[in-house]
Amino acid sequence: MSASRPKTPSSRIAEGAFARYQPSNRATFAALGVLALFVILALSSAVATPLFEASDEAAHFLYAHSLAETGALPVIPTRADLNAAAAAGDVVAQWSVESHQPPLYYALAAVLIASTDRSDIASLLRSNDLVFTWGLRAGNHNQWLHAPDITPDKAVRAVWIVRLFSLALACGTLWCIYRAAHLATGSAAAALASMLTTASIPTFAAISTSANNDSLVTLLSAAAVWWTFRLLRFGLRRYDWALIALILSAIALTKFTGLAVGVVVVAGLGAALRRGTITWSQAGIVIAAVGGALALNAGWWYLRNVQLYGDPLALDATAALWGRAFAVESESGGLIAEAPRIWQSFWLMIGHLHQPVWGPAWFYAASLALIGSSALGWLLSIRRRTGHVSVMTGIVLLLAAALPFAMLVIGTGSVDISYGRLLFPGLTGMIPLLVLGWRGLLGRYAVLLALPLLMMTALMPYTVIRPAYPRLEAVDTVPPGAIPLDITVQGGGLTLLGYEPLPRTVARGDTPPLILYLTGSDARNPALTAAWISPRGAQNLGQITVYPGMAPTDAFASGVIYRARVPTAPLLSTCESCDIGTGLLRLELKWQTDGMTTLTTVDANGAAHPLLIDAGVYVSTAPPPAVMPASARFGGVVSLDGAQIQQTGGTLAVSLVWRIESAPPPDLTATIQLFDAAGAFVTNADGDIDGYPARVWIPDTTVADRRAVTLPADLPPGQYTVAVGWYTRGDLSRLPVTADAVRDNLAVIGTFEVTP
Repeated sequence: MSASRPKTPSSRIAEGAFARYQPSNRATFAALGVLALFVILALSSAVATPLFEASDEAAHFLYAHSLAETGALPVIPTRADLNAAAAAGDVVAQWSVESHQPPLYYALAAVLIASTDRSDIASLLRSNDLVFTWGLRAGNHNQWLHAPDITPDKAVRAVWIVRLFSLALACGTLWCIYRAAHLATGSAAAALASMLTTASIPTFAAISTSANNDSLVTLLSAAAVWWTFRLLRFGLRRYDWALIALILSAIALTKFTGLAVGVVVVAGLGAALRRGTITWSQAGIVIAAVGGALALNAGWWYLRNVQLYGDPLALDATAALWGRAFAVESESGGLIAEAPRIWQSFWLMIGHLHQPVWGPAWFYAASLALIGSSALGWLLSIRRRTGHVSVMTGIVLLLAAALPFAMLVIGTGSVDISYGRLLFPGLTGMIPLLVLGWRGLLGRYAVLLALPLLMMTALMPYTVIRPAYPRLEAVDTVPPGAIPLDITVQGGGLTLLGYEPLPRTVARGDTPPLILYLTGSDARNPALTAAWISPRGAQNLGQITVYPGMAPTDAFASGVIYRARVPTAPLLSTCESCDIGTGLLRLELKWQTDGMTTLTTVDANGAAHPLLIDAGVYVSTAPPPAVMPASARFGGVVSLDGAQIQQTGGTLAVSLVWRIESAPPPDLTATIQLFDAAGAFVTNADGDIDGYPARVWIPDTTVADRRAVTLPADLPPGQYTVAVGWYTRGDLSRLPVTADAVRDNLAVIGTFEVTP
């Protein structure tokens, strides 16, 4: 029997440290609970996000699809290549724009989907031409059109396999953050808080269930930081040299910018050498192993780039495809101009740059408050000299957090990559630093500060994603509460069967959704424009053009009734300084094809029938126009606060200011009547208040009413009296009036003179 090797003091210290930094069973179970919670949150986000609507998901999936299909690595296309593919109708080639990425993530995904049937992939790649051809971004968060009858098989199943692969990688990231934070802080509570905080970042949950190589580079970066803290705590253990070599070479084959974490590893090696926990020969072994792995495992990729593009990083070829010349103008402008986008998209951004989906303003303010509270906690800790980590640990965490940002700063100068998710490889440094600051402020209750993030991530699928991506819903019938219609697009079968009533009142900036019931289809694939129309003068007050339910209208199933939620433009978005007066707004609906050609709509009898629907009352906050004071009340329903008359040629202009007191009979109508000096009736002008019929009156509103009374051509000279009143059209009964001068339940408002 051989004698065991005696233990050195350093090995005994390492064993003691290893025991100290091993999480307890209770902490491990808690960490598994966080993972389970994260899986639920992330899957909720994935289910709410339509296929390929996650940022760049289609292009990333197509890379894996191409590898599985051909077994060959793709070549970076030029813009001319993409245009030629679009002209040829090759949508797979047209949208394969991630070929500059190293292939590891896609190769692994390709293995997972190799046995799936993806023959229908082209049918899933129908782009939203409102964005890419017509340039209409408002209301069009969706990059793609989604046919209502897509079944979860073939390519859809393959996409979900890759989504779940990304989710598994994200779970690995959370575990690495938990273990790294435990080693960094020596506190299971801080480690769990770091894990939970990361899991609660909405963008992290969203991107973790999409086809995207960020999931792999984030995992590998977290693993490298975890390895570094293992080195600092325990020294170099068996096969650690091989592990870090594998991690860094895998990063090189996933995303080149991720190699910045190598600086963290080098810093860890330097600190371990200084402490004497490793020898120079051990450090040399690590460096040699990493260099060898990079050369053997990843070197071929960069040599291929040299052969194909002239440089190992393919910078020119990538810039020609993704460079600043092709940035979205209104969203771009360099790092400083794009800093708000980086900040917001780090915390919560869904979708594509052309029209991203953002969270509520309070959430970004809360995120800023979380950063501020952490900074305050750090200041208090420094002042009290109660720092939770050593200087070296702090340096490693700072490096891990800062290096991805440095790479973003370098890269964003030539390519528009100003997205917060590109900072996720630094989460293993950022989040423990954030949590340590909270602990300096709240102690063991620090984890409570993660609750705003957790709440937003839990609510995101229902309050952010689903409203931004409203899908068609097949229904059995138009519900009784809907306003029935039967208006068809001429020359096609697309029919509007009805709509749900809109809110009774609307205000400036409101965007009430329009719920339509549609059936039939149209081979011309028209989109729907919904335009706010002013109560008077038919002024366009804002419009949006979309495909209802994000679906191509040439793909609606025959005989199926669809419920479609259509967004509306912010009211008065085309005229922020306008005052349109109190009145009934309408929405004009137009079906439009390529070139914004409006198609004719007809009723059941084939007669042309423009689509104008009631859209609520706008209550003006502006003071009424200056007119002569008047005082008359009509049955407690409406009162006259001002009146003015002016004769111009053969027309009498009457300006009135009405104040609505209570709900009227829906057929209430105003009458203006003229009498001669003897009291004989001369003429009248009856009708609703222009733009504000009685059926939609809102009590406690004031409205200006301008009317023109045509005078008889043979009106003899003399003095004439003008009186106003209200009557119901059904029985012609007038409302009783209380005024200074009354005749026949009419209030006298003035006189005018006709001269010879």
